[in-house]
Amino acid sequence: HMVVPPNLRPGLKRVSVRVHPSDAAVEQDVHMGWQIAVLPDGQIDDLVIYDEELAAGWTLVNKTAFTERPFDLQEEEFVFSGDRSVSFRTIAGDWDWVLRFRPAEPLDPSGFSYISFAFHPGFDDWYRGEKFSLYMVGHLINLVDEGFVDPAVRDWQRVKIPLTRFGRAAPLKEVTFGGDFYAAMYLDDVRLGGVVTHTAILDETSTSPSTFALAQSYPNPFNSETVIEFVVPAADRVRLRIYNLSGQVVTDLVDEALAAGTHQTRWDAHNDAGQPVASGVYIYRLQAGELETSRKLVLVR
Repeated sequence: HMVVPPNLRPGLKRVSVRVHPSDAAVEQDVHMGWQIAVLPDGQIDDLVIYDEELAAGWTLVNKTAFTERPFDLQEEEFVFSGDRSVSFRTIAGDWDWVLRFRPAEPLDPSGFSYISFAFHPGFDDWYRGEKFSLYMVGHLINLVDEGFVDPAVRDWQRVKIPLTRFGRAAPLKEVTFGGDFYAAMYLDDVRLGGVVTHTAILDETSTSPSTFALAQSYPNPFNSETVIEFVVPAADRVRLRIYNLSGQVVTDLVDEALAAGTHQTRWDAHNDAGQPVASGVYIYRLQAGELETSRKLVLVR
């Protein structure tokens, strides 16, 4: 059991433990250490790497070991959401190609739980067993072999991968897609998903969350079902309601008394009458007693 000092700043921390057995036949010290992530208390916003434009301070390259390859941050023909996406051409050869998103400085990943992106494989018949991978914090995932993308589906695919799949938390220096094949492909809405935390501890006996928070729905955009998580700090009557942009009520997802803590619900893109609603932007609003907050989500049919 470890008590976190109340003035400890969020981020990646190194914990070291020294064990000195006093009753052993031969006295010796054992030193152990590991890295932990201390999260801020409350709601953490998504870090959008690309959506319409690159995030401030981030760069993008498409290259092999020896040559730069073209890409377009203003693709308008094939778009997942909004008005623009990233289009890029790949190449086969002696060296893999990489499409690398890179922040200006190594990024502290604490506070983020997943990476998500929209992927379109294009219309070339490029897949014949070649690898198509995502590389982060020293770990590589084969996106096709592990079932995250399907090259045979010639449409946008929403991909969401927990950061735990990339091993222990470590500073993030790049988000790199790679492979060894000829194709024209597209990416959109690349982001690190923020988490909802209620980790503030006043003393060892404190067990109640101190935060009122509404997380960004995931996936977002979505086309069939999206998950909404929220935190209420005390037992109260809670309402989670969906509105269209005209302010009309679409449906109530929650309308009941709930205990303090973290809760989760889903929306299947239907209204109160059970009818499917149209593509577009919707508002979801959380109310608990006098507290209120809202966010936007996007439905793409």
